[in-house]
Amino acid sequence: MTAQLVAESLVKRFGGLTALDDVSLEIEAGELLGLIGPNGSGKTTLLNVLSGFYLADSGTAFFEGQKITGREPAVLAGRGIARTFQVTKIFRRISVLENLLVPGLVDWSAGRSTVIEKGQEILDLLEIGHLADGPAAEMSGGQAKLLEFGRIMMLDPKLVLLDEPFGGVHPMLKRLMHDRIRDWNGRGTTIILISHDMGSIFDLCGRVMTLQNGRVIANAAPEQVRNDPVVLQAYLGTQDGEAGRGL
Repeated sequence: MTAQLVAESLVKRFGGLTALDDVSLEIEAGELLGLIGPNGSGKTTLLNVLSGFYLADSGTAFFEGQKITGREPAVLAGRGIARTFQVTKIFRRISVLENLLVPGLVDWSAGRSTVIEKGQEILDLLEIGHLADGPAAEMSGGQAKLLEFGRIMMLDPKLVLLDEPFGGVHPMLKRLMHDRIRDWNGRGTTIILISHDMGSIFDLCGRVMTLQNGRVIANAAPEQVRNDPVVLQAYLGTQDGEAGRGL
């Protein structure tokens, strides 16, 4: 089977700092990959390269056989790659529902009434339908992250890149996010999930890749990564397996 997403020897530098150092990966269609590592390990940089927000200094990435490195984010979104950001980005001056119309009306073949109906259905699914006509600026942090989920759902993407979606989110909303991620993945959507919430990573992901100082140090099933002494050393400065229970 040909991998849906392939990255080959990606390198990204910022001055004297090498944020990605010869990073390669392959992801099959429908896979849910966890991406972990200490702060500054290169996780968000990798998503930024894959989604077109950063240019790689060297290396190449392909999505469904087409080169994506060097392409604009809007072009990649049109090919089915969508992402969220560690710092939630919503349009605060318009209504919650109007936030979903922005991506929904990218396809001008869809009528406005159809897009509005789809947007309302998605908001209801995310349990924020009652906020549809209110200003997005009045949403809580967790509700804003759900709205980001909703904007992605409007695009029906093939690949979703999630950057710390659970940060500062109430446990009840986090459970709802887990359900939606499982729904996406169950319908065949490929997902890369960055999170420092190890419980979520090991609960949701079928494979976990670990970065340290821009390099891949582990890429295996969750239990293997949880007990990998190299990963424990990277996170905790210890090779004690008992200390790794926090992972």
